[in-house]
Amino acid sequence: MPRPRSIRLFLISCGLLAACMAPVRSQTAGKPVPKETATAAQPDYAPKPEDSRLARGKAFVERTEIKADLLTISGNLPTGCHALRIVVPKAPDATGTLPIEVYSVFEPRQICAQMLRPFNVSMPLSADQARARITVNGKAAGLPTQ
Repeated sequence: MPRPRSIRLFLISCGLLAACMAPVRSQTAGKPVPKETATAAQPDYAPKPEDSRLARGKAFVERTEIKADLLTISGNLPTGCHALRIVVPKAPDATGTLPIEVYSVFEPRQICAQMLRPFNVSMPLSADQARARITVNGKAAGLPTQ
């Protein structure tokens, strides 16, 4: 027969796991949640004014690919509670480089399961952007990451 202390510990553990998996309430109630793949029609990955109240974290870029005038960035976010942000300058800098920045934002007090969440974003490039030397987080785009 199980001991009452073991049962209590088991129930507490189940409660904590359930709390980690509770759904996050969306500020866009009634609207469909965007998929993991973004396009230009989904600017959800652009920095937002409300990001200033969130903590900034990493986004692990695994692969970048440039085909014609389309840049695809694939990787992982540290948890399901992190939101992807991508900063794309309108035009290359004076050296002809287009430095793209990929990172995440998250609510620091939110309890979240520690598991990677994949992302895959494709975005069109203007003619000026496509002619530039594109870097993503300081590494040349289109080359394997290490």
